[in-house]
Amino acid sequence: MGGMLAIEIAKKIRLKKVILISSIKTINEAPAYYKIFQTIPVYKLIPGSLINASGSLIKLAFGKMNDVDLWLFKDMLHKNSPSFIKWAMGAVLKWDNTTIPPNVYHIHGDKDNVLPSKRIKDATIVKGGTHIMIFDKAKQVNKWLKPLLKK
Repeated sequence: MGGMLAIEIAKKIRLKKVILISSIKTINEAPAYYKIFQTIPVYKLIPGSLINASGSLIKLAFGKMNDVDLWLFKDMLHKNSPSFIKWAMGAVLKWDNTTIPPNVYHIHGDKDNVLPSKRIKDATIVKGGTHIMIFDKAKQVNKWLKPLLKK
């Protein structure tokens, strides 16, 4: 959701750079399942207690995690209220941007299950990168990030 917010800010304020990591620039890059969840908002039916206790669903959606990363991810989930998480899911699914502002750079993983790379355009692709590659592929992400920051 952070990348989507960054795009919206960049549409209002001219920025020197917008760097997206594991996000999408437009709704056209969203996976096909977005249309299904927009039409049938299943997330509204999920009990809040299940959202915070869904460790196995996390692994399925976000890819294989080591124990430390899984603990961190679960901790972040537990520190947010289920109502906020549901609101965020709805906000992401309602986002309909089709405009790419200037100076957008995009780094994306080829193993991202949440936002698969097959629809992503004009991005640097990190081999083996998942939706949480900033945790488990930090060296590879930094390899691409450092030159962008120097531009």
